[in-house]
Amino acid sequence: MENLRYLIREVLKEELNNLKGKTKTTNNPVKEEEVRIQSSLDLNNFAKRIMKMSQDPKINSELRTGKHIFRLSNNYEHTLVEAHQPISKMFQNDHGITFEGGIITLKDVETLTNNTKVVTVSKSTHCTPLALDEMKRRNIKIEREIK
Repeated sequence: MENLRYLIREVLKEELNNLKGKTKTTNNPVKEEEVRIQSSLDLNNFAKRIMKMSQDPKINSELRTGKHIFRLSNNYEHTLVEAHQPISKMFQNDHGITFEGGIITLKDVETLTNNTKVVTVSKSTHCTPLALDEMKRRNIKIEREIK
């Protein structure tokens, strides 16, 4: 039994070495494609493109075996991302701060001045739990608009 195992190992070793030699000598160039992804839309479009490409059996094989690869592009202009933009519209009026629609986040509460004591929110406005906790911590009263 041990002799049979030894023989199988030797045959496998020889065959694997032959395969490695063949792989090195064959000319299988790798297709490298540069991809530019700057937004969720770009990412979704890229995913759809990959799905469409994989319907072709040849390209599907290249993708699976690593003969068609993708690299993220580094040659793009850095777009400036504005600082936090409130999800809820925020207005300052005679009665204080009013949020209209959307969601009030912790970042929105952090932008309020220290002397803010009352915040008015419309009926369609929601608060994240962290925003509510921060308003409680800062003793900011929340008033609901009735319209």
